[in-house]
Amino acid sequence: MPGTLHISGPVDDKTSMGAKAKKAELSGSWFDEISKTVNETYIVAYTDKHGKILYTNDKFTEISGYSSEELIGKDHRLLNSGHHDKSFFKNMWDTIKSGRVWTGQIKNKTKQGDYYWVQTTIQPKLNSRGEIEGYLALRYDITETKSLEEEVYKKAQIYQTMLFSMTEGFILNDSAGQVVNHNRAACEILGLTPEELIGVSVRDKRWRAVKEDYSEFPAEDTI
Repeated sequence: MPGTLHISGPVDDKTSMGAKAKKAELSGSWFDEISKTVNETYIVAYTDKHGKILYTNDKFTEISGYSSEELIGKDHRLLNSGHHDKSFFKNMWDTIKSGRVWTGQIKNKTKQGDYYWVQTTIQPKLNSRGEIEGYLALRYDITETKSLEEEVYKKAQIYQTMLFSMTEGFILNDSAGQVVNHNRAACEILGLTPEELIGVSVRDKRWRAVKEDYSEFPAEDTI
């Protein structure tokens, strides 16, 4: 069902005449413009209450590598990357089946086997009797952001590995002079536990900054 998505929903009989009139004003060109903006901004999919895909927009087919014909009638397991465990999707389904909106980050796999991340919001669509008849999913690509996060994490892991494998004591102080990080060797050299070392100030009178030959640092270098 490729084409333009028109967002609509049941009208409450108790809605005031003024509200109904206001809703009518949004019809026509203005409401079409809203639908157009959503389609151009988000990766859009609409499914039935069982999760079968009924509609996808162009951005969905572009990022997934599947045509709309390949997607319609399938469910989103077609894009499953294997990154998330069963409890992740159980929580998602429990949330939307209860009529609540679900938001989260999902790692998907394209038809070509590449991975991508999407920030996702899933909105249950109710009929006039308040029953769920389908789900509207709006997503946007956050792959670049997640790649940067993973790169920072990898570098942090390398840093930690190097830090804790050092035989020399290492202590990192914040701008206030308090210890915020250290390695195991520092604890062993100072005879302190990690809990005792964190938060200690280099300005503490019990501390004395010295060079490798144990000569005193100039006063200004100790702060």
